[in-house]
Amino acid sequence: MRVDRAGHCRWRCFDGVLLGLLLALAFACGGRSTYVAPDKQGSAAGASGAAQAVQAQGGAPVVDVPSGAGVGVGVGGGVGGMLTSNGGVATNGGAGPNPVKPACDAACLDSVASQKSDFGMAWQSSWFLASCENKLGHDCVTVPTCPNQAASAFEDKGAVTVETFPIGGVKGQHYKVTFTFNGLASPKEYTDGKRDLGDAVPVNADSAIWESGFYRDGSPVPSNYDSWKLSVLDEAGKELRHYYMNSCPTGQGYEAHRTFLLSYTKSIVVVGGGKVTHRVQDPNCHSIDNCGPGGYDDVCRAPRSLPNEPDVPVPAMYQDPADGKLKPTTELSQLNPTLSQPWHSQLGHLTITSVEVTTDPVTQDYL
Repeated sequence: MRVDRAGHCRWRCFDGVLLGLLLALAFACGGRSTYVAPDKQGSAAGASGAAQAVQAQGGAPVVDVPSGAGVGVGVGGGVGGMLTSNGGVATNGGAGPNPVKPACDAACLDSVASQKSDFGMAWQSSWFLASCENKLGHDCVTVPTCPNQAASAFEDKGAVTVETFPIGGVKGQHYKVTFTFNGLASPKEYTDGKRDLGDAVPVNADSAIWESGFYRDGSPVPSNYDSWKLSVLDEAGKELRHYYMNSCPTGQGYEAHRTFLLSYTKSIVVVGGGKVTHRVQDPNCHSIDNCGPGGYDDVCRAPRSLPNEPDVPVPAMYQDPADGKLKPTTELSQLNPTLSQPWHSQLGHLTITSVEVTTDPVTQDYL
């Protein structure tokens, strides 16, 4: 069939308009970033020059396309450039390896650490607590009949409390969370991981504030002393990484009947839509009581408050390791009729100071 020059032009223009409309419809319905092959870019031109707005997933909208221009699309969520009607190549089109996640504004960032745990507390101000149901010499008995003594895994042995904090923000997005931790704890030896300050401790370890104690990965060395664990979980509840809060150098005799003061600031990576857990384990259900610096006899002479925040009250509710139920915290310690410090037997307070979006993996170490 013979087609004159004008007719040939009309068909080409109609083809360009049709393909341009199909592209716009695909973006509007699917919201996905799409790669446009170079040999198809010329036919994507619109002869009518109608302005179109196309939103690529995670990218900024392309608006007010001039007459005779088509729409170019960046790969992986970048912003597309404009195409000329005679088959020009897209310019200013982004090319990202992965789709960009929605932006996380101030309210979104706040939601990362403000969701309520199963204890009714937010992770942004949260706790590790060891109770004192009965006083026995220099110990606090946490559970009279100590459970799980035959557990095959050491960390399942004895009295255990676990608090679970949902992480807000954008699902799957990584966040760098910085926190300050103040504690009063019996120190614990860990292995197969990394203690941030190695074997360093203060010169006067009994009375000085330890600026160490944070231990990455690994596991507790089996003994009768308490372990405090913070775990990071993904959206499916799978543990991605864990840390211990009350470490001491191994083989130097710090695991003993005494407590130490801790205060440090750290940053870790968590996952939006995931979880964080605080786990307190007392293997023999005898937690060393808060009775002052150094070793002592059975008289509890000088209980201490948290370093840097002695007036912060303990939380109103906490889990009873005896039965796993949430109870008024004052019922968990016979020595604490109120929520005021000093607390018996041990405690740690985590306060989040900043949250920021990051592309760093959960395995990132900020030292």
